[in-house]
Amino acid sequence: MWKQLRKRDSTRSLAIALFILVSLVVVSFGALQSSARSADWLAQNQPRWQTAWANPTNYGDRFAKDVYGQTVSNAPIVVLHETVASASSTIRFFQTPHPNEDEQASYHALVQRDGTIVYLVPFEKRAFGAGNSVFVSAQGYEAVKTHPKYSASVNNFAVHFSFETPPDGNNNGNAHSGYTAAQYRSIAWLVAYTRVPDSRITTHKLVDRSGTRKDPRSFNINQFWRELHRYQRSARLQPSSSRLASDLKTPITDRPSFSVGSESSPGLRDLGHSADSDSGLDGLHSSSPNGRTERRDRAVPSAPQA
Repeated sequence: MWKQLRKRDSTRSLAIALFILVSLVVVSFGALQSSARSADWLAQNQPRWQTAWANPTNYGDRFAKDVYGQTVSNAPIVVLHETVASASSTIRFFQTPHPNEDEQASYHALVQRDGTIVYLVPFEKRAFGAGNSVFVSAQGYEAVKTHPKYSASVNNFAVHFSFETPPDGNNNGNAHSGYTAAQYRSIAWLVAYTRVPDSRITTHKLVDRSGTRKDPRSFNINQFWRELHRYQRSARLQPSSSRLASDLKTPITDRPSFSVGSESSPGLRDLGHSADSDSGLDGLHSSSPNGRTERRDRAVPSAPQA
C-alpha cells in the first residue's frame, strides 16, 4: 500500500513538474513572439535616417570592469542632449580625429531639425557624451570610472541622443525657440527602440556634475512623453531594466568600416590610451564662451552634487 501511495505521489509530482515546464516554455515563446512583433513594428516605422560615423578616437568600448577591477553591470540609461550648433558642424567635429583626450566627444545619434536621425556611434560602443557625470537611481549614485586620469561618468552605460539646436539657440542662453514636432517623434522612436524604462531616461543637465550643463534647453518634456508612450503602446513594448548596456544594438545593419581596437585604431582598448577619455562634451556644447573644450577632472565624492 505504501509503495502504491509513493508511486502515486511520484507520478503526481512528475506531472506537476512537466506542467510547469510546459507553461514556462509557452510563456517564453509568447514573450519572444511579442518581442519580435515589437521589433518588426518599430523597424517598419523607423523615421528617415542616415549614417555619419564618428572617428574612432571619439568613442570607445563599453567596459565590463572599472579601473579598480570591479565588475560593472549597470542597466542602460538614455541621456538627452542638444548640439548648441548646427548638425553639420557637430558631425564634422565628431568625424575629425582627436588624439587629444580633452577634445574627444560624440553622441550615439542626433536628430536634425527635419526629424532625420543621424547615426554616429554604434549603440554597443561607448560614446563620449557626458564627462564628470552621475545618474541618481533607486539603487543610488551610478557612475563608472573607466580611465585612471579622469572622473567617473555615466558614459559606460549611457546611450546619448541629441536634438539639433535651432539657429537662435547657438549660444549660451538659457532658452531658445525649441525643437520641431518631427524631432520629438524621432527622438521618441530612438528611445522606444532601446527599451530603456522611463525611470532611466534623463538629460545632460540632470547627470552633469559640473553645474554648467543646461541641455536640452527649452525641452517640452510632456510632448516627449506623449510621443514615447505612443510608440510604446503601438509597438506593445515592455521596457526592460534587466539588460546590460553592452546588449544594445543599433537599429540598422550598416556599421563603420573601422572598428575600435582594430589595427586601424591601435590601443583603443587600453585604459590608459587617449581614446578612452570620458571627456564627453564639456565645453564643446554649451559651457565654454570661447567654444573650446574645457576639462573638469574632479573625483566623484561620496555624496555627488545633484
